Amino acid sequence: MKTLLFLTLAFGTIVVEAVPKAQDQAMEKTIDVEITRKIRDRLTNSEGLSTKAQNITIVTNDKVVNLQGEVNKDSEITIITNITEEYAGARAVRSQLKVVK
Repeated sequence: MKTLLFLTLAFGTIVVEAVPKAQDQAMEKTIDVEITRKIRDRLTNSEGLSTKAQNITIVTNDKVVNLQGEVNKDSEITIITNITEEYAGARAVRSQLKVVK
C-alpha cells in the first residue's frame, strides 16, 4: 500500500507519493505468498489434473499471478485458470501454459 502525502504551499497543494514502508512491503509480499499457496493447494488436490498440470510454476507479484509450464490437454489450462481466478483473489492472471502431448 502506498502512502500519499499532501503538501500545501503558498501557491497550492501538491501530491507526493511516498515510498511504501518496509512494513507495507512485507505485508504485500505475505499476501503474494498466500495467493500462491492457495493456488498450489487447490491444484494438488484437484482430481482430473495430471501430475504435470499440478506442478506448473506459479509466481505471484503484487497480486498478479503468472502461470508457466506444460500440461497434457487444453481442459487442464481451463481448470487451472479458473481455479486461479476464482480461488486466489488475484488482481490479474497471466497464463503461459502450453499443451504438450
